[in-house]
Amino acid sequence: MAENMGDRVLKLRKRLGLTQQDIADLLGITPQHISRLEKGFGGLGSDLLVRMAQELGVTTDYLLTGIRSTEETIRNSLLGGIRRDMTRIRKALEELKDL
Repeated sequence: MAENMGDRVLKLRKRLGLTQQDIADLLGITPQHISRLEKGFGGLGSDLLVRMAQELGVTTDYLLTGIRSTEETIRNSLLGGIRRDMTRIRKALEELKDL
């Protein structure tokens, strides 16, 4: 069976060590939406597709087709890593406030 966008999202998310909740928080959607997408039952609008690609460090072309562009992938990977780090830092700061 051919790999679809949901398969690619799942693979990338796991490779980055992110949960469905992490991705949902980054995109402002529910973890259930991510779950449905990964199972092949849902989709993304163009705005969410672009943001998802940025957060996962790939191009929209890769999410849609599985074809990578080296230059864009490197750039998006760096930006995605910075965004994920900032999200983790924000979460840690919120937890510290609760102490």
